[in-house]
Amino acid sequence: MKKNKIIQLKSERHQSDMEDDCTIQTIQQAFEKVDETHSVYTPNLQWFEEMVRENQQKQRSKLAKEFAIFLLIAVVIVTGVVLTLLQTPLIFIVLQGLVLLALPIIIYWQQRKQVVDV
Repeated sequence: MKKNKIIQLKSERHQSDMEDDCTIQTIQQAFEKVDETHSVYTPNLQWFEEMVRENQQKQRSKLAKEFAIFLLIAVVIVTGVVLTLLQTPLIFIVLQGLVLLALPIIIYWQQRKQVVDV
């Protein structure tokens, strides 16, 4: 009795394997048919090189623009600090104190904003 069950299980597994093999062959044939009917277009190397050159040029111009803006803002800030320090040192000291007091509040606000965004 036990031997019959083992033989039945083996035959069922063999039949299942045959069905799987048939399915795999059908899928492979379908893939081959798709490959034959639809060719894959690969652009030539020059097209990729041109696209890379264009992107690099855009990045360079963007970097130059950002650097110019950075320098302009830095010059304005440094000029303002120097003029304030030379003209009225008391205003400079008060301004530095206010920034020192406001800094923890600004940091807390930024961290809270990041936590809320996440």
